[in-house]
Amino acid sequence: MKILLHKISKYRTIARVIDNNSGVFEGFTGIIAIRDNFFSKMDQINELYSELSVPKGELYGTKHDSEFRLRNALKQAIGTGITVALSQNNAPLVDALRNYKKNILVTRQHDLPEVATRVYNELLNSGETALGLGLTEEKLSELQALTNAFREEMELTDYKLSSRKNSRGILNALVTECGVILRDKLDQFADQCKVSNPEFYSAYITARGFKRRKKRRSNANTELCEISGTVTDSTTGMPLANAVVNLLSPETIETTDEDGVYVIDELEAGDYTVSCHIDGYEVPAAITVTAVAGESPVVDFALVPAQQQAAA
Repeated sequence: MKILLHKISKYRTIARVIDNNSGVFEGFTGIIAIRDNFFSKMDQINELYSELSVPKGELYGTKHDSEFRLRNALKQAIGTGITVALSQNNAPLVDALRNYKKNILVTRQHDLPEVATRVYNELLNSGETALGLGLTEEKLSELQALTNAFREEMELTDYKLSSRKNSRGILNALVTECGVILRDKLDQFADQCKVSNPEFYSAYITARGFKRRKKRRSNANTELCEISGTVTDSTTGMPLANAVVNLLSPETIETTDEDGVYVIDELEAGDYTVSCHIDGYEVPAAITVTAVAGESPVVDFALVPAQQQAAA
């Protein structure tokens, strides 16, 4: 979130400058309403940012532990299942279970409950044969319980991640709206105060960082936009940090943060081609998107692990 944090930090500084010079706004009813709208959005931004600042790992709760215990129980159950299938001369089942065992460590999280359920049903249907080979009813019940627990943890985590993503979208929108308020309204008001309130004007333009903005803009009157998105592992759904995201023209490079999020800002309206890559993953097809002034198109990438592509 380093890019968003930079913007939020800057807007907080501007808010403090405005708040510390409240007397400048006295008598200007219209601009006071605009200022208060800016403050209201900043309050929402601060609340959302506080929520999103919670380390990503904490959102997963007991999911990883639940997954670990299920994989171990499933591995043992598959071993028993192979023994049962061999004793029954059930070659297709032997092949299926051996394939499960071979891929148990790389089975996708969302596929794990389905695999566990299939193994559970096969063992349940084997009846006394499985019991005679060491599979107790307690172990079978434990496998079912672990499967259900992991499915619930996975659904809960997906809900938390979805809520986090929605909050991130709202935060992006609010930051963009604050930028519009500053650019279209408060900047002009501050400029009008250049002579009457030079101290406020100086503090405001310093907080705004106009010199940096003018250096990056080709036209100060051009309304800008940004492109943002998330880069994830297509197998696990986990975010990929430090993935490289490129705009082909104009040539621009950004990297994703710890949440797998990137933001490319201060772009003029137009068509852009976005590409992405990171070591250990197949390079996806580039995506062309149309950026409209004042809006923030989203371009997400779900990258396929290189070994998975090779296996396919």
